[in-house]
Amino acid sequence: MSLSKISLVFMAQRVCLKDTILRLDRALADALRTADVQEKIQNYGLTASYAGPDVLAATQAMHYKRWEAPIKASGFVVE
Repeated sequence: MSLSKISLVFMAQRVCLKDTILRLDRALADALRTADVQEKIQNYGLTASYAGPDVLAATQAMHYKRWEAPIKASGFVVE
């Protein structure tokens, strides 16, 4: 099986302070720019890229909209 894209997402509880989210976001972005982290990621055959919380929120909203109707139409119910 070959995957063209793998996404790793860091999430926090909704009650997490915006300042904390921004500090974590900056730390993650900075870490992904370092040569040693880039090398480790590339050793797994992956390419690191970074998108902040706003991009994640927009992506999630797009996926919710895309999958809402098919899931409702399937009759799936979480137990």
